[in-house]
Amino acid sequence: MTIHDAINEYLKQCEARKLSWSTLKAYRCDLEILDRSQRHTELLDIESEELQKIIKGNGSLKPATMLRRSVSFHIFFQYCKEKGYIQETPVIKSQRVKLQTPVTLTADKVTGIFRELYSTPKEGKFYWEKSRNMAIVELLYATGMRISELCALKKDDIQFFDEFIIVSMHGNGKRKRKFLITNKQVITALQTYQSDVDTASVDVVDSDAVFINRRGRAVSEQTVRYCLKNYNITPKILRNSAAKEMYDSGMNIFRLQGTLGLNSIDSA
Repeated sequence: MTIHDAINEYLKQCEARKLSWSTLKAYRCDLEILDRSQRHTELLDIESEELQKIIKGNGSLKPATMLRRSVSFHIFFQYCKEKGYIQETPVIKSQRVKLQTPVTLTADKVTGIFRELYSTPKEGKFYWEKSRNMAIVELLYATGMRISELCALKKDDIQFFDEFIIVSMHGNGKRKRKFLITNKQVITALQTYQSDVDTASVDVVDSDAVFINRRGRAVSEQTVRYCLKNYNITPKILRNSAAKEMYDSGMNIFRLQGTLGLNSIDSA
């Protein structure tokens, strides 16, 4: 079997396992590079030295990129071994990466962001976007959800009760987890946003989406990133800050892992 045929089979298996979109994208990106370089090479003829050259690329890759690529290759060849296509996996040297401390927001920074959010007046035809942005920041900081999970939220995923709401999130591999929110400010932000959308008579196309854009379609990750950029923050920083807030409030590391939808405790 050639590298090309094995890669195609492996990626189809990954899709069948319902891995997250970001994970599939990473595997596909790395393995397409291997495919272009070794398309007609038989699996049994692949050499470790050649794999190391592909992992290093043209010499300008970041250590984290080389690490991800080496992991993708290792998992792929491990799959080939399990299927009986090869007897041993090629030797792939691990790439050393210096771990960085996650960037989080200080309490003063968080206060400043929310002060700016709530002090800016709602103006113009799309005034409801201001309420949407408030609700997005509130929800991201309250739950630590991924930006992909936020953009995929459906109205049925949020259940409103008298004193709290329950938000259902669909994470990696379509795994579902729920988050209980009692914070009145978060609840009010979501209710205000929906009320403003209804009052503005927005022509909604994706009627089941929680967050929409000016065209009435489900909001994109790019739109959310642009929104947060106005406050010099990113979805990752908000997620890190939410995790730190939960941990500092007494949540144990194992519950934090489940809350954030992490596969490994090492990521928490």
